[in-house]
Amino acid sequence: MQIVAEAMPVNAIIMAGGFGERMNLGRSKVLLPVRGDVLLKHCIEQSIAAGANRISLICDNDSKQFCEKYVAGYSVQIHNQKKSKSDYGSTFLMLKEFLDSTTVCDRILFEYGHAPRPSGFYRALLEINCDIVAAQFSHSTRRDLITGTMGYFIEPPFVIDTKLIVLSEAKCWSEFFAASIKTSAKICLLYTSAPNEFNTETEYKRYLEYIYRTEFSHIKA
Repeated sequence: MQIVAEAMPVNAIIMAGGFGERMNLGRSKVLLPVRGDVLLKHCIEQSIAAGANRISLICDNDSKQFCEKYVAGYSVQIHNQKKSKSDYGSTFLMLKEFLDSTTVCDRILFEYGHAPRPSGFYRALLEINCDIVAAQFSHSTRRDLITGTMGYFIEPPFVIDTKLIVLSEAKCWSEFFAASIKTSAKICLLYTSAPNEFNTETEYKRYLEYIYRTEFSHIKA
């Protein structure tokens, strides 16, 4: 594993749309309050603490009107999706469209606004000098799972060389990772037992404990 001697410029790109259908929230999951603030603010603050140079939110019009008041005071750019969520089919295509139309750093930290990670976790990803750095979680509640090399599930956050995404013909994250493994791209996966997305109120406690703590079972170069 090669560690970067000096911090490389990186943009944090946060998906901040969606309406928590599985939780019956009727609003974006990023606005769910945890520890006195909405998840989106925790996500932004952890990204800044980890060294992100610029932060962009990708969201639809419905989510934008709610997100704007929570990002006041932060250097955050809000980028509107051009189509509805169902028209894209995946967050990968949303991100690809964003990168096709926007100038960002060569390296991005891609994450979900409703799943904040501790800044130390983000920093660990950013310090590894590979084309793709991702975490493999021991479990996942997502419907479209990306199976990792250890049988765990790969979930955001990802640190990725933007060229790999822009030039990719993939239509979803699972296709992107499957294709990347067959190329000469340098990929590093970190294995962790930390929780991922949540869908019910019973998982709030796990998030409260999780925002400032992540356990790594081991790291593999």
